[in-house]
Amino acid sequence: MRVTIREQIEQSNGIARDVHFAYFLALAVVIGFIESMIPILPVLPWLRIGISHAITVYIIITMGFRRAFAISLLRLIIVAVLRGSILSGGFILGCGGSIIAVCCMGIISLLRNNVSAVGISVTGAVTFNIMQLLLARYILGLAPLIFELMPLLILIGTGTGIITGIITQWLLLL
Repeated sequence: MRVTIREQIEQSNGIARDVHFAYFLALAVVIGFIESMIPILPVLPWLRIGISHAITVYIIITMGFRRAFAISLLRLIIVAVLRGSILSGGFILGCGGSIIAVCCMGIISLLRNNVSAVGISVTGAVTFNIMQLLLARYILGLAPLIFELMPLLILIGTGTGIITGIITQWLLLL
């Protein structure tokens, strides 16, 4: 009988669990770094699918909120250091968006029996985008006109959240 990675994590403790954590952190950093180098659309160079967030959703489901929160923040910091963008506007927006997204995904994951990985992921993607708009307006001081992007970013967040959720569901089957 084949044992999935998820079952291995759930059965492990101590060092084995930490090794799984480190493995997924490294994976999230590599994916996040590569993804940060590839603009999706020339008109929206800041737009990312957020594939590294699939790791965060996976960790919320398999290891819990605290480890997912740690992976999310550590990934942001490590990628920002590697790219030389630590404490930039993009870093601040990413941190704020990630913090609120992971918190909302953590709350939604408490309903895990009724919410799929796709639902958790869409929640995170949409709240991430909304928080970034709020931070862009009130911390970076962009014009109120920026809120006109809200419907577009909710739509984009829903689409990218679905993609990330599907990737997460695939990871859960491994």
